Amino acid sequence: MLVLMTVWSQSIFAQRVRLLDRHINHPAYNSVYPAVSGDGKVMLYMSDYSDDGSFTLMKSDYRAGKWQIGEDVEGVGSSKVNNWGGYALDYDGKSIYFSSRRSNGVGGFDIWFTKEINGKWSRADNIGKPLNTSANEGNPSITPDNQRIYFMRCDRMSTSIAEGCKIFYSEKGPRGWQEAVELPDYINRGNTTSPRILPDNRTLLFASDRPGGKGGIDIWLTKRSGDHWSEPINVEAVNTSGDDLFLTTSLRSIAYFTTVTDEGKKAIAELRLPENLRLQNVIIKQGAVRDEFGKPLAAEVRAYDLDEEFYETRIRTSVTDGKFIMILPEGTTYDVSYNEIRLNKLYKSEFVDATELVAPRREYPNIVLPDLTASLIFPLNVFSFKPHTSEIDTKSTLELSRLKRMLKRYPNLSIEIGAYQKEYLEEPNPTTEDLSEVRIDTLITYEHALRVDTMQNHHKDSLLIVINTKLASTFDEDTTHANVLHARMASIDSVAVTRFVNVYHNNRTPAQADAVKANLVEDGIEESRLHSIGYRDETPPVDFQQDKERMIVIRFLSDPKSN
Repeated sequence: MLVLMTVWSQSIFAQRVRLLDRHINHPAYNSVYPAVSGDGKVMLYMSDYSDDGSFTLMKSDYRAGKWQIGEDVEGVGSSKVNNWGGYALDYDGKSIYFSSRRSNGVGGFDIWFTKEINGKWSRADNIGKPLNTSANEGNPSITPDNQRIYFMRCDRMSTSIAEGCKIFYSEKGPRGWQEAVELPDYINRGNTTSPRILPDNRTLLFASDRPGGKGGIDIWLTKRSGDHWSEPINVEAVNTSGDDLFLTTSLRSIAYFTTVTDEGKKAIAELRLPENLRLQNVIIKQGAVRDEFGKPLAAEVRAYDLDEEFYETRIRTSVTDGKFIMILPEGTTYDVSYNEIRLNKLYKSEFVDATELVAPRREYPNIVLPDLTASLIFPLNVFSFKPHTSEIDTKSTLELSRLKRMLKRYPNLSIEIGAYQKEYLEEPNPTTEDLSEVRIDTLITYEHALRVDTMQNHHKDSLLIVINTKLASTFDEDTTHANVLHARMASIDSVAVTRFVNVYHNNRTPAQADAVKANLVEDGIEESRLHSIGYRDETPPVDFQQDKERMIVIRFLSDPKSN
């Protein structure tokens, strides 16, 4: 049985624990059960700072280096019908998810949500079927990209008790939330509750009375890689012999929890997690997809892990605002793409290297997808060849798929496939691996002829006979002339010799352009629509990507929308 009266032992953390100031922890009242947004700028908590002493939901903003005075959250309702402590924020703190047994629900306790609009919280809406069922659903936690929600489904629940619980998740599809999926048995052992997906989108905290803990309910941690979850580990640094629940963290790995002051009041404290428990560094892309005129677009936003070969995230933006939030954990590289749903716009792609991040990095991209028109020029951004060859790298598969999809969508479209390289090199000997190409060159050299030594080689050179005759006739009469001729005959003459030699160079652009063409033809694109050309080191119509020495550029040769 889970009783929601968690108290963390301050002695566990020694001097690392810091109580939040009186803006949150009023000395005359109790403050409990914090929940922090992924960006660390909004906090929810419960306080009995009310007329009748009952607990109510409060919200505080983090500004100017400190938490501001908490304010009541209207629209969520009374704690008498809501599950205590089961509140969660989305990444930027604009939506609250919670569980309640209020009327007009689907079953017992259901998951509800409210949004902040123009500074006010909307009327709470039931998240609906199939996520909510006739059973009890509670303690929701939504991923930073808003594409997956974790929650517990329990046999029995009240505002303060949850029994027979297991953790599920549901993914957002084109028509809303899909059927929930239960996490593996090795996670759902015992009474498993209170999931908290952390801002890196991979680390999941949960509470359970599973064997191996310190006693009562403990906090456990598991990490996701693709569809696989790691074996849960006990977060020993924060667990006590009592019941431990609702550890929440920001992107900065600052943990917030409930403790007890020396005066016996419940209060909210913070600490920086130990090194081995800190979140992965991530790249946060928070932006919008629009057309050339600034109109929001319904688009597919995807991030594919090129090293582990799975989709880290898939997002569908709305025509209402075109906004998205994407989280890219460190340690790998990504193919990130933006595609307008109806394929009426040119897609955009980018290669993202997140192999080594020294800290979380925030980006605010404004993605503009232009209309498809004649003479459009764009590079294949997530494309490469195997080193020193014209063989297409397997990491280029998705980029080629996007190009093929467009060519199949518009059968009247013809394109030029241009291959470029930054620098052309050639040498007579292959001093580097990049000099992989060979051409035959004609070389004319001047080599030594036979040495002329008066009469001894006259049979080898008919010209020598004439010279020697002259020498004989003038030797006595003209000593100077005879000496000059003698010197000429004794010197080394030269003759021109033509040779064919190998010249090693790095111009693979014709072969690379042909390789792209062959790949498209192999997948059903008519060869007559494709013109491949290698430009060697000519200046390309678009800039090279950073650290890239080669590039494929596509040029439209016809209007794709013409009949």
